[in-house]
Amino acid sequence: MLIEEASKLRYDAIIIGGGITGAGIALDATLRGLKVILFEKKDFASGTSSKSSKLIHGGLRYLEHYKFGLVKESLRERAVLREIAPHQVHTLPFVIPIYKNQKPPAFIMRLGLWTYDILSIGKNLGWHKWRNKKKTLELIPNISPEKLQGAGYYFDAQMNDARINLEVILTAKKNGAEIFNYTNVVDFRHDNEENNKIIGVKIQNENLKEFDIFGKIIINASGAWGDEISWLEDPNAERKLGVSKGIHIIVKRFIDKDHAIVVTMKDGRIIFVIPFGKKYSIIGTTDTFYEESIEEIIATKEDIEYLLEGINKLFPKIGLKINDIISSYAGVRPLVYTPKDGVASASDVSREHKIVTSSTGLITIVGGKYTTYRKMGKRITDLILKELKKQKKLPDNIKKCSTSKTQLINGQIDNWEEFYKDGTEKVIKQLSCLSETSDMLLRMYGSNIDQFLDFCTKNPKSNKLISEYLPYIENQVLYAVKYELVRHIDDFLMRRTFSILEFNQGADCVEKVAELIGNKLGWDTDKKTVEINEYKRYLSNLNQFKYQKTK
Repeated sequence: MLIEEASKLRYDAIIIGGGITGAGIALDATLRGLKVILFEKKDFASGTSSKSSKLIHGGLRYLEHYKFGLVKESLRERAVLREIAPHQVHTLPFVIPIYKNQKPPAFIMRLGLWTYDILSIGKNLGWHKWRNKKKTLELIPNISPEKLQGAGYYFDAQMNDARINLEVILTAKKNGAEIFNYTNVVDFRHDNEENNKIIGVKIQNENLKEFDIFGKIIINASGAWGDEISWLEDPNAERKLGVSKGIHIIVKRFIDKDHAIVVTMKDGRIIFVIPFGKKYSIIGTTDTFYEESIEEIIATKEDIEYLLEGINKLFPKIGLKINDIISSYAGVRPLVYTPKDGVASASDVSREHKIVTSSTGLITIVGGKYTTYRKMGKRITDLILKELKKQKKLPDNIKKCSTSKTQLINGQIDNWEEFYKDGTEKVIKQLSCLSETSDMLLRMYGSNIDQFLDFCTKNPKSNKLISEYLPYIENQVLYAVKYELVRHIDDFLMRRTFSILEFNQGADCVEKVAELIGNKLGWDTDKKTVEINEYKRYLSNLNQFKYQKTK
């Protein structure tokens, strides 16, 4: 549907924000029978939702703050996500090395692991184990043996955050939601005859055309931009958000086995070393209060040196340096506002969510974890239905929440192992590709792999790799434009794929990607040049930590 057509209709719910929270609300509300429209001012997951550690986890460290309810709910949601997105969510072992005089001590860590197991009974990925010093060094031969007591070994899950966000969006769209990226909410519309209640929004698209969209309930699910939207509606609204910055770095893998390592830093925080494909590791994250602009957040040299110090202490023979970093990413967590003098550090701020309804009817959700996005979507949809019933505007034939049983658009797979084995043979045979490309395609497209392969059959000349450094092929760019709402170069290189996080960061294929996208979207030469230059500018900004002086 075109935005011009949408402006002539009236929706049950207007959702502002296309990150994982807004996407989850759109899917739940649509499946229940509501007429839903969603607006994202940039691209889906372009904010916080593509900047996570790419884990689906209960949050072992939250037990330290006695957040048993949050951990239990997260562990339950982890199990749901493994069912509805089996191609995107995979079990990952974690190893926590324990050293003498380290906090928390070994007996507390063992107690925490037992608690973690108990909270996930019925949804467990495997019971934790305790490894002695010898077994720990066999698991991680290159860690420091000095004062090592042993290690905890437990299980959580790994995922592709940007792709799950996209698939939730596409599943909502498939079921009837109207979805628009690169469409900014610039104002609100009020009913002056009914206590100034909100009845719609004014939106602006990339062509700077403006439209009024009307709806019964307006949801502010804009994450770190939540206060900005609230203040747009009411300049005197109370602050609801506090944000913390988290950065990650990408390096070549220095751990052979496919498990994550939990690193305890000198300040008591933990960071992870996480396998990222067969070639790389993700290291992160930091967690610091942040008061600067959230529009384009980058890792600073100071951020990175913090991570390197912790890694090099645990792995003294590795000697990671700034020049070893292949890429990085940074984002902000939208946390429930807590005055700084009320907590010792950003890590101590609760990861639970909060829902606030303004006097004019704007419903804002802040905080929360990626893992619990589905639960947040359910709670907001329950509130929408409650409000519609109160207004006597509730549609007929409303259904119960079904998101826990609704597999995502590419996730209709009964047995991942069998699917992967059969699919590998099929993909390699048809595309004559390396196993790295086959693995990536099966994880990206899941149960829609046949649709993608049919697409490739119709475009055989575009089965070539986009870069000698990357596993992606040209047909993926074309497919993303047609089926995955790609509008710009960075949509593909940063979110539909993670090219920006791999060697060369997509710099050598940006012209080719611009050509492929531009030919489909009707870009002229000037537009292609603008897109290419913008991506290169972003890369330059992203990599400036290599030249910064430490404060």
